[in-house]
Amino acid sequence: MEAYGPGSGRPGNNVCVIGTGVTGLLAVKNLVEQGLSVRALEQSENLGGNWYHSMDTEQVSALPETMVNISKETVSDSDPETMFSYIAHYPSFPSAKQIGEYLEAYADKFELIKHIELSTTVTSIRRDEEDGVWIVSTRHTKTGEEEEREYDRVVMATGGLNVRNMPEIKGIEKFAGDAIHSRDFKDPAQYAGKNVLVVGLGSTGADTLSFLKQAGANKLYLSSRSRCSLIPRTIGGRPWDHYLTRRADSMMRRSIAWSPQVSNYVAGKAIGLIQSYTFPTLRGHPCFSGAVSGPLYRSPFVCDELPSLLDSGDVKVYGGIMGVAGPRTVVFKDGSEITDVDAIIFCCGYYHDLSLIKGEGNPADVEYTTDSFERLKQAKHHNINSEYQRLYHGILSERYPESLAVLGGLTTVRPTFVLYDLATMALASLWSGSYPLPSPRAMKREIDSHYNFVVRALENGPMSFLGLRIDVRGTYKWLNATAGTGVIERLEGWGWEAWKFWWKNRTLFKYIMNGPNVPAVYRLFDMGRGRKPWDGAQAAIEKVNEEPIKKAAEMPKEQTKEAVNDETKDETKDEARYETGSETESEAEEEVEHITGEATEEAHAADMMKVEAMDYMEPEDESTLAIHTPYQTDE
Repeated sequence: MEAYGPGSGRPGNNVCVIGTGVTGLLAVKNLVEQGLSVRALEQSENLGGNWYHSMDTEQVSALPETMVNISKETVSDSDPETMFSYIAHYPSFPSAKQIGEYLEAYADKFELIKHIELSTTVTSIRRDEEDGVWIVSTRHTKTGEEEEREYDRVVMATGGLNVRNMPEIKGIEKFAGDAIHSRDFKDPAQYAGKNVLVVGLGSTGADTLSFLKQAGANKLYLSSRSRCSLIPRTIGGRPWDHYLTRRADSMMRRSIAWSPQVSNYVAGKAIGLIQSYTFPTLRGHPCFSGAVSGPLYRSPFVCDELPSLLDSGDVKVYGGIMGVAGPRTVVFKDGSEITDVDAIIFCCGYYHDLSLIKGEGNPADVEYTTDSFERLKQAKHHNINSEYQRLYHGILSERYPESLAVLGGLTTVRPTFVLYDLATMALASLWSGSYPLPSPRAMKREIDSHYNFVVRALENGPMSFLGLRIDVRGTYKWLNATAGTGVIERLEGWGWEAWKFWWKNRTLFKYIMNGPNVPAVYRLFDMGRGRKPWDGAQAAIEKVNEEPIKKAAEMPKEQTKEAVNDETKDETKDEARYETGSETESEAEEEVEHITGEATEEAHAADMMKVEAMDYMEPEDESTLAIHTPYQTDE
């Protein structure tokens, strides 16, 4: 192991983590696990970041009723003890309040509280080259006391939701009501009886419409410029992300490496196919018309209430906004207008901001780029407010890889919990000295490759996140190798270790490759270095895969058959209402009676098409950009 500290040419082990949301807590836990001394600074009075509900408009927070888009089996961290102790009793898709409780339990479980200072705002970070340290300036949020602290290393874990994206609307000063960003939307009840225009239809926009309806808003209007990427929460009775198996993920990574744009197009077509069969009554609706953008340009999202809101007409849909013409009048680009708007809520996302890092070290500083970001600025769909951050595999500073990391900019097809658990395992291995740092040449090549892809992608459409990575093969391989998970050696490719694991563990291998992509796999193998394995990892994987089988076996056959037939009949009834224009449920039932048993087979065939489509589909988050650089550490 490499020596660290004074006189070694390497920084010491005193690490400052800024922020204690999901990424910050994962960083603290994994860094401490590998022997680093960590102090985390959190500006609020509570940990949990976005998942702790706050009425403070300066703090991004989800409403307590918000449901996550990813199932509990795939959204948690990789430690099975925590996963099953605190998430087992949650529904498949936990609420924001439950996720907040889970994060508190996580911090308690691993005794992270003693490493955290609450009510401490970081005002700036700057590099002291003479002493080889980072100066972190802080202010106590209650007393106002200011302080300067020295740290050997810094982890920016403030996330990607930093600065509001507020579009410039002509004449907005004429508007008499509230015109706010979704960040300021804290209490839906205050809009009861009001007419509200929601701008933007992504995950936040859909949830906002749902909350407003539940709170008793009078009229709901929606401004959306493109087709939405809504997907069903469940398919065939299973959470949608359970179809995104490790095998499907591996196949998708190979496909994307061949052609990211073609794969993105196929994913968009798959989303459209799923929508067509899942929401038949909305075919032809403005929100479901036109081409579907793939995940490179629009992240798929889930909202249970949106289809009924659109189908019932409770939400009236308009196109892009031209401007505000009066105290309550909004004009749209097609010439239509609304004259009774009481409030406007802009659900237009955020920019990832690193302005806390002053001077040298800021990954978005043009001084350390090859072209001063000129090609990026000239790209057809570039937003001048979106900064490109030169980070190795999306997390490591190019200029100071041994002492500066940024968490929140990297986005892939995997949930934030899983991605950053793996990323912080890798970071801990690097900074503890158990794995070598990449060479300057290797870092530059990887970052340049990603930058070039972003520039090309922006010629075809606007990207939500410039840190999005579609071709994740290089990043995924580097993170696993650095963290020491053993996943690549035993589950990817045709090496001896993979063959041996398959031969000795046929059932477990099948669960891992064909079942839900359970995060515990990253703690399954003991590689003798890097992150620690967990004895309960195998049991966690088996539990997630075997529980549905046991439930199905316990259900009487007639009950199972009846449930399937009821589901088929409901789907067929919806089809009949759409195809024949039936106004009532009874009319639809009459139409259903004309359909023979073949309808059941067709419905099952439709389900199979959904499943097949999911094999080509990227999940949200979730959002992934191209890296064509092969993994290298020896340059």
